[in-house]
Amino acid sequence: MLNDREIAHRAAQGMITPFCDHKRRELGPSYGLGSAGYDCRLGDTLWIARPGAGIVDVADPRMIEEMFDPIQASSWVLMPGMFVLGATLEYFAIPRDLVGLCIGKSTLRRLGHVADMTPLEPGWHGNLVLELNFTLPRPVRIHAGMGICQVMFDELAGHCVRDYGDLKGKYQGQTGVVGAR
Repeated sequence: MLNDREIAHRAAQGMITPFCDHKRRELGPSYGLGSAGYDCRLGDTLWIARPGAGIVDVADPRMIEEMFDPIQASSWVLMPGMFVLGATLEYFAIPRDLVGLCIGKSTLRRLGHVADMTPLEPGWHGNLVLELNFTLPRPVRIHAGMGICQVMFDELAGHCVRDYGDLKGKYQGQTGVVGAR
């Protein structure tokens, strides 16, 4: 697993943009370089799932994107049980010899944030899209620019034969919030 020194070195080569070389706390949870990972910030747009009846057909991407309302703001109040999509402010370019793992932040988990682990595959680049769901039985205010998740990086035994780009991954180069494809 990469330490702070190696993450900073890789970031200088373009792995994380923009990059903050130390922990900062401005709007709630911290962001920036930690001893064994990088805490990412939430961007300024959320896709908020609309309530509705009917079955979601995962084979129909038009239906999936029509289920959300994009809202750009500096903060949002999320009601209990709301499901939203957000994206990191940071853009990642994962080298062929690394894999990243995105995990939730402890501060947010203690407020009922259910965060799924998300891989950042070798050769993938883009803004990381996050699924946000707060289960606390009261509203939660979140802010653009606050720390939202942590990415830890692990070095592979060598460069992979086929990376995410070679495999024509459907989320390659995504910017901002992107729905299921």
